[in-house]
Amino acid sequence: MRRGLQLAEFIAGAIVALALIVVASDWLFWKRFVTLPAKHMVTAIDWYEPREAVPGIEAPPLAILAGSEHVISATALDKALSYVKQRPTVAFIVMHAGRIELEFYGAGYSAASVTDSQSMHKSVLGLLIGLAIADGKIGSVDDPIGRYIPEWSADVRGAITIRSLLQMSSGLAQPTLSMNPFGSGLQLFLGSDRHARLLRVARQRGPGEVFDYNNVNSELLGLIVERATGLRYAQYLSTRLWQPLGASTAHVWLDHAYGIPHTACCLQTTGRDWLRLGALIADNGMVNGRSVVPASWLEQMQRPSPRNANYGFQLWLGRSFTPQRAYTASSPFTARHSEPFLAADVIYFDGSGGQRVYVVPSRALVIVHTGDATRDWDDAFLPNTLIRGLPQSK
Repeated sequence: MRRGLQLAEFIAGAIVALALIVVASDWLFWKRFVTLPAKHMVTAIDWYEPREAVPGIEAPPLAILAGSEHVISATALDKALSYVKQRPTVAFIVMHAGRIELEFYGAGYSAASVTDSQSMHKSVLGLLIGLAIADGKIGSVDDPIGRYIPEWSADVRGAITIRSLLQMSSGLAQPTLSMNPFGSGLQLFLGSDRHARLLRVARQRGPGEVFDYNNVNSELLGLIVERATGLRYAQYLSTRLWQPLGASTAHVWLDHAYGIPHTACCLQTTGRDWLRLGALIADNGMVNGRSVVPASWLEQMQRPSPRNANYGFQLWLGRSFTPQRAYTASSPFTARHSEPFLAADVIYFDGSGGQRVYVVPSRALVIVHTGDATRDWDDAFLPNTLIRGLPQSK
């Protein structure tokens, strides 16, 4: 009997010791894992720690139309508003010709409310790469990434170009994202040493062969921004884009204190700041008459990539209609499009669960939506409803 008790005590002690070793290997990962706000990744901002500020400025307020000045029909605005009210919306803003036609916030939220971008950060990153090229910090989109990631300079992965990362066709392996705490995807997302994990990602196929919406591509682009500029990502984003844009102070999520930021996701700011980003694109890179992003770079961002007509440089395009837009060939996740876009030049930032910035330059239209995840998002509904409400579309 005593021997049995000793064995049970030994096994229990061994389990506790093993658990302590596992947790000690990356305690921040395990803290994040057990507290993960799975249904509220957009609104649970306090969970994202540590963070680094992206300093903004006090800018003049955006112009808001009076009721009698609306250009978009009241019927279209009401229909769009009804759609977002049926979902867990934080912010919904519609701008036409530089003036806000409609601004709505869900219960408990306001213009000051901050949400997480999810993958909309990728499109901001795409703008920042163009600025680094304009500044001469990056040579061109056809530079091999081994020039900026010396750890890969003598590796076959170093020959991958920045263009391939921007177009999601690098050929790098896709980490499997699941709730398995030992899986590569969750380790990369929640781990406290993402730099080391990124550099361990293997090459799966040749660059340019397949479109594969892979967060690794965007995370490497963020690393390249820091390496090329010699600045913290948040600092470069602030001085070259955020402050010239007139945006308020935002934050990026870090893997650990003073570590590297997530650049495939996790830029945290307000709906109005997303509106400023959309207006920047609608105005061909101009803000208050001043060029902030070169128009030539915006044109490059909007060129369909060879492997996906609906994707440019970290930016989604509404070029080719498909009822279910696939993110990767192997992933079950798709985005629904109930009909083709009514304008050929629709471009948009896409974040999980209905985080969107739609820009329709030909209609001078910008639409922002943020909120907790919804699985029934229809990418065609808001742009088409509001385009139909414009006089020239009648």
